[in-house]
Amino acid sequence: MNHNFCFVRTSDNQFIWTDHQNYKFVWENPFIGTKLHMNMLVNSEKDILYHYYDFTAYQFLDSDWKKIASVRAYDFPCVECLSEAIYDFMKTDITDYAEYDKKTKIYHEMLYNRSPWEEDIYKLERYFHTELLQEWYAISLGAGKKSVAIPKINFNDLLELQDCVNSFIAYSCELHNKQKIHAREFNKKKYICKNHKLYVQELDKNGNPTGHYEQAFCIGDKFSSFDAFPDDTYAKNCLEYDGAILLQAENNCIIIDTYEGKKNISVQNIQDIFNDFDDKVTWNVLQMAQEFHKTLSESELAEFQEKSVESLVKIYADMIIERYAIYRSEHELVGGYEFSHKEREKMAFSAVEKIISEIKEKFL
Repeated sequence: MNHNFCFVRTSDNQFIWTDHQNYKFVWENPFIGTKLHMNMLVNSEKDILYHYYDFTAYQFLDSDWKKIASVRAYDFPCVECLSEAIYDFMKTDITDYAEYDKKTKIYHEMLYNRSPWEEDIYKLERYFHTELLQEWYAISLGAGKKSVAIPKINFNDLLELQDCVNSFIAYSCELHNKQKIHAREFNKKKYICKNHKLYVQELDKNGNPTGHYEQAFCIGDKFSSFDAFPDDTYAKNCLEYDGAILLQAENNCIIIDTYEGKKNISVQNIQDIFNDFDDKVTWNVLQMAQEFHKTLSESELAEFQEKSVESLVKIYADMIIERYAIYRSEHELVGGYEFSHKEREKMAFSAVEKIISEIKEKFL
């Protein structure tokens, strides 16, 4: 029974529980989905809604490590349940509630968890012999219908497993927070006020504006979704103002009208915003051209007068496509999802050309 299992964390963040001779179990590559908001920070596993990771069980056979079971856990992962089961074993007295076999004089308790899908599974068992006053454990770890069973492990082995899974969960939370804080810092240059509008800037891989605008929001525009953070970059939760209306955009500060009243927000604190295109998906070319013309500032109108349709498509295509949700199948200008992405993209840019041509011909 002296397996002498230990927890090993590698330099590339594999979390391994192994006896180095017969068994090896690996957790790695985590990704977290949070309960309240996809951009929230997590303080503990209680904030986790989805926990994706890779789990692999190995056994040493024929002088080599053989992969017995492997899975990418997603909808129903078990690592948190395994951590809780180990904790329950350690804090309770088995003689208080477990099943007792008078013939063998052994108390036996089993905690079992498996996904309804083919994901990671575990079975953890606990035994106590009343005459010998010995306690031991058994465990099976695997995925789907395949698992590796270890008939006897000791208390220290279990402690090492607990350390392994708890450390993996803590690392998952730490990695998630690091990525989200990086995204918050990255987004600080994404939004800018100009021409009394709120622009979404394209950023390069270093987070610097390329000079191209992906989207523009005008006074009176409604946001289907609006997420911002308090001034503290490390605040756990973002502020959600879905359905807000843009009232002002000046000096890199906007005012929005929300269900809670007017809110002043620095553009540096905006995390995600999405356009509420309402019935615009049913508009024809003339309607879109007429409305987009009204959103143009004096400098943009001058640009429309001076530049060719081809040049204007390069500058305004993303803004027009996003404003009117031209990629959506409701638009007659763009085919349904039976067409490939490239075909739909070609149709969308053709629609943009028609809108810009209509503006130049009828509204300038």
